[in-house]
Amino acid sequence: MKLSIKNTILFLILIFGSNPIFAQQFTFDIVVSDNLGNSTTLTIGMNPAGTAGYDSGLDIKQPPPPPAPAFDARLIITGDELQTDIRLISTDETIYRMDFIHDPSASNMTLSWNMSKADSLGAMEVQTLAGATLQDMTTNASYTFNTTTPILTISMTVTEDITLPVSLMNFSASGSADGVQLLWSTASEIQNLGFEIYRSAQQNDGFRLIGSYENNPDLRGAGTTNVQNDYAFTDPSATSGETYWYRLADVDFSGVRTLHAPISVIAGENSGGIPQKFALAQNFPNPFNPGTTIRFELPEAANVNLSVFNLLGEKVAEVLSRNLPAGTHQTTWDAGYLPGGVYFYQLQTPKFTATRKMILLK
Repeated sequence: MKLSIKNTILFLILIFGSNPIFAQQFTFDIVVSDNLGNSTTLTIGMNPAGTAGYDSGLDIKQPPPPPAPAFDARLIITGDELQTDIRLISTDETIYRMDFIHDPSASNMTLSWNMSKADSLGAMEVQTLAGATLQDMTTNASYTFNTTTPILTISMTVTEDITLPVSLMNFSASGSADGVQLLWSTASEIQNLGFEIYRSAQQNDGFRLIGSYENNPDLRGAGTTNVQNDYAFTDPSATSGETYWYRLADVDFSGVRTLHAPISVIAGENSGGIPQKFALAQNFPNPFNPGTTIRFELPEAANVNLSVFNLLGEKVAEVLSRNLPAGTHQTTWDAGYLPGGVYFYQLQTPKFTATRKMILLK
């Protein structure tokens, strides 16, 4: 009886600095084939709504593998096997794992791709686990290897030292009697023309434009700056009691649009009563990688500082620092630039201080 043989390939995406292309969602197809004529296409990519797990509406699951002997290839994440694996846009390394099964009659397998697209995304190479280069994916459109070849690594490296158009520090939403208030801060901006606000009743689709820098002066960007800028937008059309998802986009001078991860809020949830006391909720998800949401309550308007500390007590991030109205607030924080481990986030106001633990997995 012939038995199919299973091997593994890791797709490692390394980004040094960050190229504006990675501020946009993208997909990249890799065709896996053998010398017997079998083939399948796997898709990797990045999207502002992507995660390291299964994302409904973005990822595509694989059916159970065929019985041996058979040809098969699939992307592997914790708990699932995928045909399409879309991750959150990140300026840190992102690893995609692929398992494949080949028939014993097959002597070799081939990986092929769109060479021009690879070149537009960065410096992509096929490497061994030890880091030795086997193939430059920007000058060749395929790589063939013997089926007895040990595990390989495909490394996509962006070498241009270009920063993101906008470095977003935080993006928060709170419900009030007036609708929904959105607040965000930038640590720096490069050729930022302005912002757009999108709203939906669902997390992953149905978003429509409700505010733009083109007709709202408050949404105009600061151009190029390395100092913090704070922005605000109120959505008065939100129906009280309904849950909404909001997405922020920044647009640069060339018209390139960068979409950020969505956040949710219940419109008007504070119109029936202000919180009775200060409170800091546990972040969610927790553990997380790389983004998480932090929610807190204010019984009165206050100057709020929300910061993150490592185990040595060193401040590694200032998530929020501004005056906020009474109500329930939530903000998102992207820890993609930090190493995995235990961190503490602390909420401080003139009358209240609270600290909670969270775990960043990498």
